[in-house]
Amino acid sequence: MVSQRVVSHRRLEANRANSLMSTGPRTAEGLQAAAVNATRHGIWANVDVLPEFESRDDWDAHLAATVADWAPQGYMEEVLTEQIALLLWRLQRVARYEREAIVVSLDVDPQEAVRADLGPAGDRKLAAMAVMQSRSEEELIAESVSRCKRSRLLPPDGQSEKIRRYESHLERLLHRAMHELQRRQATRTGAPVVPPVAIDIDLPQGQEGP
Repeated sequence: MVSQRVVSHRRLEANRANSLMSTGPRTAEGLQAAAVNATRHGIWANVDVLPEFESRDDWDAHLAATVADWAPQGYMEEVLTEQIALLLWRLQRVARYEREAIVVSLDVDPQEAVRADLGPAGDRKLAAMAVMQSRSEEELIAESVSRCKRSRLLPPDGQSEKIRRYESHLERLLHRAMHELQRRQATRTGAPVVPPVAIDIDLPQGQEGP
């Protein structure tokens, strides 16, 4: 009787040989065609971009580049690759949202800045300071605005925590999809399946890791 070890070895060699016979497009033209097909026919091909804020052409280029980089084969690999592209796209959206939240916060009204800097009676204090320091009120207002802006270089209270939680959620989904795609591709090609450096752990809602 042939040992199980010999059978497993032969099966592994056969899998490797089959994978070499069908590895998908190899030329630059073939890879580009596969990427274009993915943007046209994939499950995320019709994903909505945000009007006035995102470009359909940018999404198509982003998806095509992701597909070309991972070179998926078969339906499930294509699904995982396109999921990775969508999660990366959403992470970019979070970064843009954070930037816009800060930009809006930095649009400071001078009188508001004076009140935040000097208190409710800021106008009277400002006039007194101008006399005492022999400086113009405009110069003192500019300093108050500058101090107010420096205090707002992070998103406003409440938004920062919301951004952090959503970004962490997307990153966990991204790493999970990448790990699963790497595992499937390694299994298909007969390569060793390397365990992920990060471990996917779902915490109950309301709990955070260290």
